[in-house]
Amino acid sequence: MRTFTIVFFTFLLQPNLVAQISEGNYVSNQEFFTITQDSINFQFEIKSAFTITHRGIGSYQIIDNFLIIYTTKYAGIKSRVLDSVPSNLELIKVHVLPIDTFPVAVGKNSKGKVVKGYTPNQLGYITITPDDNIKSVVFSSLGYDPLTTHFGKDFDYTVNLVEGETFENKNLVFAINELDQNFISLSLLEVLDKNEKEYTIKSLNKLKRKRDKNTFNTQTLLELNRR
Repeated sequence: MRTFTIVFFTFLLQPNLVAQISEGNYVSNQEFFTITQDSINFQFEIKSAFTITHRGIGSYQIIDNFLIIYTTKYAGIKSRVLDSVPSNLELIKVHVLPIDTFPVAVGKNSKGKVVKGYTPNQLGYITITPDDNIKSVVFSSLGYDPLTTHFGKDFDYTVNLVEGETFENKNLVFAINELDQNFISLSLLEVLDKNEKEYTIKSLNKLKRKRDKNTFNTQTLLELNRR
C-alpha cells in the first residue's frame, strides 16, 4: 500500500509516550478516533487523487513510537444487501444503489474463479442467468466499501454500496512522529492482513525508513478536538 498521510490528533497526553493515550472521543467534522482502555473506533480520510474515508474498530498497542491497531469485524454501517423479494423468474436481478457509483461487479464460481463481469444498466440493475454458473459476486467501486455476497435463486435483491473503506481483520501501523501536551502527529505506514507478522521495534523502525523513501502524495492535516 503506497498511500501516505500525516494526521494531527488532539489528545491529552503525558510526556512519556508509552501507554499514555488518554481515553476519549476526538472529533473533527466527519473524522473521529474514539479511544477506550482497550479499543479504538475510528474514521479518517486519506487524500490523494481522491478523498476516501476509512473506518474500523479494534484493539490497539503502542510499541515505542508506533501505534498499531488490530481491527476486528466492523459492526457499523457498511456495504450490504438491503433487501430481497421473491421472484418467479429464473433470472436474478440485483439493483445496485446508489446508481451513480459505477461499480464493477465480478461473478465467481464455486472455486472462486472469475467467470463473468457485469455492468449495471442506467437504472442500476444487473441480471444473473442460470447459465452464468455464479456462486458469488464481488462489487467494488472507487471510494466505496467493497462487498462480496451470494445470491440465491427465486429472489431479486437490492445492494447498497457505502462510501469509504472498512478495515476488518487488518493491522494498521502508524508512526507517532511528534507529540506534546496538546497533539499527536501520526503517519499511516502499512495496512496488512491480521496476524501476518509480529512487530518489534527493529522491524517497525525499518518499515518507517522504507516508507520515508516512498512517500509521494500530499499530507492530510487534521485537528481533532476532544469531546
